[in-house]
Amino acid sequence: MSRTGFFQMLKSPGMPGAFLYPGFGLFFSIFFLLASPGTALATHGVADTPGTAITLTLGSPTAGVLEESTFIDYITSAVVDFDYYQFTVPAASSGNIFTVNITDATSPLTDTYIILYDTNATTPLLNNDDCPSPASVLSCMSWTSPVSLSDLTYFVRVQPYANGSGNYTITVTNTGSPPTPVADNCGNTALTTTCTLTLGVGATGDLESAGDRDFFKFTVPAASSGNVFTINTTDPTPSVTTDTVIFVVEVETTPSVREVALLNNDDCSPGVLTSCLSWTSPVSLIDVDYYVRVQHFANGLGDYTVTVTNTGSPPAAVPDDCGDTAFSTTPPPCVVTIGGPGVDGDINPAVFTGPFTAAILDFDYYKFTVPANANPNVYDITITDPTPSVTTDTVIFVIEVQGTGTAQHEVTLANNDDCAPGVLTSCLSWTAPASGTPVDYYVRVQDYANGSGDYTVTVTDAGAPAAVPDDCGDTAFSTTPPP
Repeated sequence: MSRTGFFQMLKSPGMPGAFLYPGFGLFFSIFFLLASPGTALATHGVADTPGTAITLTLGSPTAGVLEESTFIDYITSAVVDFDYYQFTVPAASSGNIFTVNITDATSPLTDTYIILYDTNATTPLLNNDDCPSPASVLSCMSWTSPVSLSDLTYFVRVQPYANGSGNYTITVTNTGSPPTPVADNCGNTALTTTCTLTLGVGATGDLESAGDRDFFKFTVPAASSGNVFTINTTDPTPSVTTDTVIFVVEVETTPSVREVALLNNDDCSPGVLTSCLSWTSPVSLIDVDYYVRVQHFANGLGDYTVTVTNTGSPPAAVPDDCGDTAFSTTPPPCVVTIGGPGVDGDINPAVFTGPFTAAILDFDYYKFTVPANANPNVYDITITDPTPSVTTDTVIFVIEVQGTGTAQHEVTLANNDDCAPGVLTSCLSWTAPASGTPVDYYVRVQDYANGSGDYTVTVTDAGAPAAVPDDCGDTAFSTTPPP
């Protein structure tokens, strides 16, 4: 299965969850009492997933708490607290501008990061770290909702920027108006655009004012469906480069008419402000219209040329020894036995579909079964190199499949890049939770930076987790030890 944007992937923590340090209990209780009546306060175990998202009332502030991140051990990543919220855009308000604002009445301010998700709760639409004005560590965004004939529910995830914690208040507001109309050479929506693209021929556009969006329609013939298409912006005025962002957009008609962004790109490469991407069109028996949306990165102005090219071929296949996902069937995930001999694997070279596109990476999945255990148990997962003279720079992840049926999805429980500074192989110690039945987990192995090479993966039973001595009681009522 294709995988892009490895570094982006590392920025998405796998499993939400956190805890409050001792001594935070009183603060938490007071803050809970100040929360909106009848609304669950977003804390550890509450609103950690889209399925448990707290419903926001438009225009009404709602309080939440980002709790301290936890670390499984010294070489694994932090388990970060996520808070999910959902809000509904009425059909009558679709197309309006909505604002999402994080505020904080305490000092120091909580350093937040927010992501707006589409109605499926998985496709990111917009994100923000810090409000631009006034400069702040708090987050805010302004978003134009797609036009729709029915009510639609969207999701917002609030998380700390760098494993931090603190309280905050979130407010989603309907400004009551669509974006300010501008004199435009191309329509601001896919449904109103008059601009079309001929495959392989550039078209010049102009971002005339702040917030302007230009939509260009192009048609993928049935005979070319499944092929890779490249989309690029260049600048007709080389001395002044327009900082563009581009999106591939599809118009869906079910359950309502709406625009759906399929892929996007800001910069072709670091320091290059023009945009480019490589996109594989879905297979279709009929000609299908798609759209390129061009906009400025920071509400600026400028002209550009946009070109869509049919490369004439489908994406290159990546031969594989172990499945690329936990659900792969051709081939399926390999199997590694706890306490058994190491299993040799090979990471195939990454494939690039264009000069500036993200790589298609080879992932290797290994299934291992943790037996039923009344208590948590530690397992060591280690990568070694069968060719010592050439060490493969690996990264490993512990994966669990959660959900049932079509809602099944992978959740990252732990990961590691290097066993120690200067050691390129990976290793980690992970504590499996107690379970009354055997549970299947997966180890995902990949290269750190689009490389390739062979390796050996081993899973070992390390026994019960070591007790952590405590110097002060965890609550006001603790006796061993007391406060």
